[in-house]
Amino acid sequence: TLYLVDLADNTLQDLSADNTYNYDSGDGSAHNFRIVFSDADGPTAAVTYPNGGESFEVGDTYQVTWTTDDPSGIDNTVVSYSTDGGTNWTVIGTVQDDGTTINWQAPATLNNQTLFKIVSTDLMGNSTEDQSDADNSIVDTTNPVTAVTYPNGGEDVEAGATVQVTWGVTDLTHITQSVVEYSLNSGTDWTAIGTAGQDVFTIDWTVPATLNATSLVRVTATDEGSNTHLDASDAVFNIVDTTDPITAVTYPNGAEDIEAGSTIQVTWTVDDVTHTTQSVVEYSLNSGTDWTAIGTVGQDVFTIDWNVPTTLNATSLVRVTATDEGANTHLDASDAVFNIVD
Repeated sequence: TLYLVDLADNTLQDLSADNTYNYDSGDGSAHNFRIVFSDADGPTAAVTYPNGGESFEVGDTYQVTWTTDDPSGIDNTVVSYSTDGGTNWTVIGTVQDDGTTINWQAPATLNNQTLFKIVSTDLMGNSTEDQSDADNSIVDTTNPVTAVTYPNGGEDVEAGATVQVTWGVTDLTHITQSVVEYSLNSGTDWTAIGTAGQDVFTIDWTVPATLNATSLVRVTATDEGSNTHLDASDAVFNIVDTTDPITAVTYPNGAEDIEAGSTIQVTWTVDDVTHTTQSVVEYSLNSGTDWTAIGTVGQDVFTIDWNVPTTLNATSLVRVTATDEGANTHLDASDAVFNIVD
């Protein structure tokens, strides 16, 4: 069968009836034509780039190119890519007529099995397929961008509290892990908080009971390409203690008979997230109306010797006022009166 191809729009006119065709453009314009014979053969088609062994950076744009030819003319070429060695294909686009190039942006799927395929179809509907001769690679050689968001400088963070350290990471691929650390001395020394998994950008941190104004956190993020980036708090933050200690007198705590003139140990406990810097100890012989100092003990000491006075009574008490590193205080007295006896 003989066909007339209008080269302006690749339309076909069958000439098999009488080998003639009357043409009227309608507007006086000229058209170019080509006479072809029908055929059952597909066009020649070959991928020229990427054809194997190339590496492509995630997110960058590349030109896929090929050659194709057919006596009747090319209707279109469908271009696809695979990231798993040809098991699955994703269409990049369709190029009309005899175009031989298309832009492709490398996806964020790191692999070494990327292939490209073209399917060219001629005007008779015959198709030919070709693909890259060998695998190509999609790689990531660009560092992520990490940014600590909390604590990032100037905050007061409560000692002993559990807070969420947060950060953000910008990258074209997944973040495989983030290593999080803290410093109590402006970055001279670092201690691990923990490691967060893929695309996790927060971690719980139990704040140490070391009051200071020189704390930092830092995060080192790693992406799928094994590229890393570290960011630390923009400025130091403070670890503070604003919570009162809890003081509890344990002896004498009520109803005991204490020998006048003897020396006994007054004892107590203090519950606090930081150290107890001092405890002031006093006694009363009149149910708490008047108080007399026994003494003051230093850091984390919870006992003191008391020379019991020789004033016999059944209305004695002791009390302890504890102060912690945050200058918070708490007072506790004997739960009930005790007796000074002879």
